[in-house]
Amino acid sequence: MTAYDWQTDAICAQTDPELFFSPDPKELQAAMNLCGTCPVIKQCADLRKQENHRYGIWAGQYYSDSSTPRTPKKRGLTPSFDHEYARDLAAQGIPRKQIAQQLGCTKAALDYALNPKRKTK
Repeated sequence: MTAYDWQTDAICAQTDPELFFSPDPKELQAAMNLCGTCPVIKQCADLRKQENHRYGIWAGQYYSDSSTPRTPKKRGLTPSFDHEYARDLAAQGIPRKQIAQQLGCTKAALDYALNPKRKTK
């Protein structure tokens, strides 16, 4: 068994790898959403740090030529936003800030999506 065997369980190993390095904010958003469901997200984060990867989506975070996570330009809810999954995570007691990071949206957008008493006009 090698130190990289966990990668076979990674969601990105079953997806087009270009998605995680795309210049398109919508594709980056989709990649971040996928990371939120990945069973090996911790190992991915560790690998990014160990190998100093500085570009693309790693462990649900967007990096662009630095070691600091960046935010893709569009961070609102996308058509692929999974409301049911977000509600399940919130019901498990996971902080909304963490859920928003996993799903690739802002906390404000997540709060809006999860608020069952939204005001309607």
